[in-house]
Amino acid sequence: MVRIDHAQLRPIAGDSEQGQAVKVVARAHRTLIGERTRILQRMRTALEVV
Repeated sequence: MVRIDHAQLRPIAGDSEQGQAVKVVARAHRTLIGERTRILQRMRTALEVV
């Protein structure tokens, strides 16, 4: 679509400050979920050994 109809497409607007803040919070949330998952897996592994 970009190759063929590039003349009809409008430029994409940049993110607002609020949009950027949402991105930061969402990334932090995903990171924390990943850390929680890793910790739970380590705990399960440690408990299986006992």
